[in-house]
Amino acid sequence: MTRGAARVIPSLVDLSLYVDNLMAGYVAAIVQTERGPLWEPTPVTSWDEFERIFGRLYSGSADPLVLKVGLQQGAQFIVIRIANCTDPSDVTSCTASKASLVLQDRGDIPIPGSITSIRGPFNITAASGGAATGIEVENFTFLSDSSDKLLLAVGSGDDQEVTLTGVNATAAQVAASINAGTTGITASAVAGKVRLVANNSANTLYVKTITHDAYSVLGLSVGNYAPTEGTDSLVVSVDGGSDQTFTLTAGTRTASQIASELSTLTGANVTVANSGLTITSNTVGDDSSIQILSTSTADTVLGFDNDEHSGSEDTIADTLKIEAANEGAWGNDLRIAVFDNDLNPADRFDIRVSYLRQGGLNEYFSNLSMDSESDFYVVNYINLRSRLIRAVDLNSPNNAAVARPLGDAIGTALTGGDDGEALTTADYIGDELAQTGIYSLDKTDLAIDVIVPGTTSITVLQALTAYNEDRGSWVAYMDTPAGLDPTEVRKWRMGEDPYSHEAFNSHRLTLWFGRPLVYNSQFDRREYISNLGHLAACLSKATKRYDYSVAPVGPKRGTVDFVEGLDFNMAQYRGYQDMAADYGINSLIITKQQGIEGAVFWEQYTTQRAASALRDLNVVRFCTYVIKSLLPALRMFLFDPNHPVTWREIHRTLEPSFQLWKAKFNIYWYYLQTDRDAYFDVDGTLKNAVLNTGLEIDQGTYRCRVLVQPVRAIRYLEFEMGIMRTGESSVNYRELKTLPGWVKL
Repeated sequence: MTRGAARVIPSLVDLSLYVDNLMAGYVAAIVQTERGPLWEPTPVTSWDEFERIFGRLYSGSADPLVLKVGLQQGAQFIVIRIANCTDPSDVTSCTASKASLVLQDRGDIPIPGSITSIRGPFNITAASGGAATGIEVENFTFLSDSSDKLLLAVGSGDDQEVTLTGVNATAAQVAASINAGTTGITASAVAGKVRLVANNSANTLYVKTITHDAYSVLGLSVGNYAPTEGTDSLVVSVDGGSDQTFTLTAGTRTASQIASELSTLTGANVTVANSGLTITSNTVGDDSSIQILSTSTADTVLGFDNDEHSGSEDTIADTLKIEAANEGAWGNDLRIAVFDNDLNPADRFDIRVSYLRQGGLNEYFSNLSMDSESDFYVVNYINLRSRLIRAVDLNSPNNAAVARPLGDAIGTALTGGDDGEALTTADYIGDELAQTGIYSLDKTDLAIDVIVPGTTSITVLQALTAYNEDRGSWVAYMDTPAGLDPTEVRKWRMGEDPYSHEAFNSHRLTLWFGRPLVYNSQFDRREYISNLGHLAACLSKATKRYDYSVAPVGPKRGTVDFVEGLDFNMAQYRGYQDMAADYGINSLIITKQQGIEGAVFWEQYTTQRAASALRDLNVVRFCTYVIKSLLPALRMFLFDPNHPVTWREIHRTLEPSFQLWKAKFNIYWYYLQTDRDAYFDVDGTLKNAVLNTGLEIDQGTYRCRVLVQPVRAIRYLEFEMGIMRTGESSVNYRELKTLPGWVKL
């Protein structure tokens, strides 16, 4: 069987796969904050944004101040808020709690029966008896005993015969003749045509067969023409009483115009709000009701149903729980006020959220409903929009109008919010399955750098190092303990007496000495804090302005502001600086050297003890960036054919990135090896493959690799100056590559 008729069959094959860039400059920060989502990585690029999500500076932790000074200097953070759990593997064991408030409904307030229409304007059509219109246009000529007869009837009435006369008669003349010869029918001229209408809107018009008819002359057809119902009748029952019928004016009508026509309604009143009609009984309680009867014809166009809408006099019940958006004592400063909605006071309500700590975050939600089918259902509407609160429907047994929260214009505070117990080592480490603590980093790919400014715990540092080594996609920056001088820090770093832990030894962990004195505007005081916020600003700016391969320290990229002093300034002690460098301890210093005066981060060592390129932070950051940026592209080849054709495609995907990195001076040189020139010969033998074998192909493995020479940073700059004898020619010295006596040949 063929594929059918000849045709062009288009398709699109994507051969444009490439290695994408990471979002540059973000630093993950595992911190304790006043509020904000727990264990959820959240990008923050300004202090204003931080305050809106995570709150202000507060006494519970210095972490927000650490991040503030960083954000004010250009840092970009992925903020991860953590809290204490009695069991880090179970987030429900969090000891912090949300503030909350239970709102009660209006069940003990008798309310009237009420019904509300849809929003206008409304297209009202009048009821009409059966009608027929000719298709022929005046003038008309009728021939006696040939084409001059009509036979008409209305409803169950008798047949009525009409004889027409005239030559070139107008439609108006013909209509006058029909009106003179019939009853219960009105004939009229419409655009030169003759139109017949039964006078009674309930009657059918019959055009019957008759000898010598004039139907062809007028363009009429024999047939039964049923009446048109219209949409102009509204029948209302108030409190189960007698029907009250209203005939509405036809045309496009506003809610106000229709309300005026219903002004004589007895026992109820009609109001207009939000372009709609509301009919409300004058009584209240269970016996109060409004019903639009099914005999109405305007009910559908107005959006009324035919159910009986009763009032109520029920028992008050809990209806709505308002919770703080997340855990913490901050929620106790939230206040909830409830108002009847101005436009729909019988069915809708408004909620005002006041936040006493940050008035600029106050919120107002209008036209809310307790009806879960409504677009303004309070739970969905608030939970999709609010930064401060979450709503929980407590499913009041009362109807939606009664289940509305009771009005409270003054407002009531939430209670029960608590910051929980102090953080423990286990809280910082967290749990892999629950993705708490350090393992929250598994939720984000937006950064390669991570800081934990709130702890210098040996256990946490070791756990973070192990995590980074396992994932291969993070570099950690940790403070040295406060209160230790450089000699004591060296002992701590190496695990020497009085410490007993093993020495830190990882290219994915860096240590930073020196705590800056900064101003805390929240409490009008100066305090020593972690230097990691300042360092994060250097990391972010160096990455955005240069690249991951450039050292984020020194006079060009490591200078910082907001430093009023240091707990220990290592710049004043050359010996301490040399010792710290020998042991891979970096520092924040305040230097007085000409041209680079000020606070600056000095050195960029990792804690790796073995002498290799991985002792340089810029090399480790660039290699981490390469791995993290290549992985998404390489994952695209999983489950593709393990064949040299695919291997060549992998090479074409990777090669441009390494060429670019070489052109940007991130690396001196590279060699990408992918077995792209391999092939299977005629007898099935794998040829020209260096990395891959048939057995590995059978096992589902494909290997490729790259060898790079990363660009290194200048750590020591040697400048030589030679002195010549007076009057001696410099000709003999110009060709020398080195000055005699200065450098060993």
